Amino acid sequence: MLVVDKEGYILKANRRFYDVLGYSEIELKGVRIWDLLIKDDYELTKKEVENVDAGLISKSFVNRYKRKNGKIAYIEWDSYPDLQEKITYGIGNDITENLFSDSSLQDLALSIPGTIFKLKKTNIQTNCSLWSFRKRRISLGAIRISRTN
Repeated sequence: MLVVDKEGYILKANRRFYDVLGYSEIELKGVRIWDLLIKDDYELTKKEVENVDAGLISKSFVNRYKRKNGKIAYIEWDSYPDLQEKITYGIGNDITENLFSDSSLQDLALSIPGTIFKLKKTNIQTNCSLWSFRKRRISLGAIRISRTN
């Protein structure tokens, strides 16, 4: 759980948020959530935030954050605006392990810019990739990797 103000400053977060990113509460005091976001995810995240700021609820929006150890965390968010208080409540879920059960797939996906996700049912669709949980397949542009269980 995360609470941010209109400018994206972290007002409150639960212990799990800090644990996922590897930072302490003190380290993130006065930090904007934008400072942790992967740069390639700014534009789509900005559009999603504009919708939330307009009073819409955001469901299953996924973007990437830098962990303290340098690795990437994929967080799926449901966001709820409080227009009176000018804050947003976010319920996040770290889906990194669900997306990439082996690190070579993660390294490949992270090497291709613009892999921000918007979840739709069981598929994650992006401007250059598609992940199917059922078939455990990831397609990145012209590169296609299929895995069988």
